[in-house]
This record gives sequence, structure tokens and C-alpha cells, in this order.
Amino acid sequence: MVVLALMFPAASGRAQADTATGLLCAAAIAAEEAGSAIPRHLLAAIGLAESGRWDAGRKASVAWPWTVMAEGRGQFFPTRQAAISHVERLQARGVRNIDVGCMQINLMHHPDAFTDLEEAFDPVRNVAYAARYLRSLHAETGSWEAAAGRYHSATPVHNARYRAVIARLWQKQQAAGDNALIALAPAGSTVAGSRTRTAAIDHARTDRLRATWQARTGGHSSDPAPVTARGRAVVPTDRPMIRSAAAEAAFADRRREHIAAWRQSRAGLSGRSD
Repeated sequence: MVVLALMFPAASGRAQADTATGLLCAAAIAAEEAGSAIPRHLLAAIGLAESGRWDAGRKASVAWPWTVMAEGRGQFFPTRQAAISHVERLQARGVRNIDVGCMQINLMHHPDAFTDLEEAFDPVRNVAYAARYLRSLHAETGSWEAAAGRYHSATPVHNARYRAVIARLWQKQQAAGDNALIALAPAGSTVAGSRTRTAAIDHARTDRLRATWQARTGGHSSDPAPVTARGRAVVPTDRPMIRSAAAEAAFADRRREHIAAWRQSRAGLSGRSD
């Protein structure tokens, strides 16, 4: 009985901490959507495709802020510092193709997005950058659906699959409405708390980032470019999760691309050593 008494409070504490953490991305996304021209719930759908994690207590998927994808393997970490330490270890090994945070921003293809890893994993900053990037893609494509596909990849076959996933998740988010976020909040709490703030849109910085991106791609929106801010992550083996069919498809597509990029980089290193 004593053992059980000691175990259950600890488990309850972890569940409460997970629920609080699970609100960070959702609240940042809701605040960003409220203050931008992005269609309501579209950014939320992308966040779920990118870093969605199943919350068994709430029986719902939530975008997880401490998510990292690299070398074809995705992980959810319990704290921001744990996620940062993991990225630092990857970078020390020379790994550059790394996606981080709520919206899985790729650090290699968006090197100027954040000043450091602390900022990269800040849910508000991560979501704000994703929103700026999505708006820039909409300005180029003239379509929010096309922009969502390009958020994942400029390669038609990949972004077509991703667009289908986003369409399903977006429809579910629209059907759930504001209840999707309220259902995640602990009883008696308010979603718009002090932990979330709306980041001001820096239009000059957005223009600079867009110009940098266009310079890298030659300004051709149809050029098959490396995947940028993409897909979904999988938890470590000791933290099982359940995925929807749509999210599973996004993750599988994402993992294939990461593995292909990793193998290509390995092949390049082998070629230089001969």
C-alpha cells in the first residue's frame, strides 16, 4: 500500500505536467491564428501533423513542443532542456538536417530562423516563424492548400500526400472548433495564460528570410527542394503512442525523406574519403 501511495502521486504529477506541456503549442497556435491572416485551424492542423503526440488522459493528439526529428528518427522529450541537449549532441556529430519544436522547423534549411536553440524550442517563437513562413508560401502560391503542401516539401509527390493529410486534420479541427483546445486545458485553468504571448510580426525579417530562401532555390517554386519544416515524430520506445491514419501517413512519408537524406549525406562522406 505504501508503494502504491508513492507511485500514484508521481504518475499523477507526470500526467499533469504532460497536460500542461501539451497546451503550450496549442495556445501559441491559437494566439497566432487569432492575430494573423491564416485561415482558422489551418496552423493547428499543420502542428498536429508535425509534432502530434497522443495524450491518453485527454484522449486527443496534441502538438508537442519538445519534439526532434533527425536521421529518420523522431523523439518526444519531457523537457525543453532534454530536447536541446539532444540537438546539441546531434550537431556535435555533424548532423545538420534536424527538425525542432511545435512546428518542426528545419535548422539546416532555415538557419536564420532563430538566434539559438532556446529560441527554436520556444513554442511562441517556433509557431510565429512557422506562420511567417506559411504566409510567404501563400504569397507565392496564391493558395493556402498549396502553401500547406509546400510547408512540407516543394517536391510534388511529397507535398501532395501531405496536403491530403492536412486536409483531413484541418477538417477535424474545424469540426471541433474552440472545444479542441478547451478540452485539453486542466479544469479551472484558462488557455490564454501568462505562459503564452503573441509574437509581433517582423515583416522586414520575413522579407529577408524569404529572399534568402529564394536565393537558395533559385527562385523557382517548382524546383524539388529538400524538405523544410516537416512531418511528425515518434516517441521513444518506452513512451508508446497511438497515431491516427492521417498522422501515420505523414510520419511514414517524413521518415522516408529523412532516411534518404541521411543516406545521401553518408554516401557523400564516403565518396570524399576515397
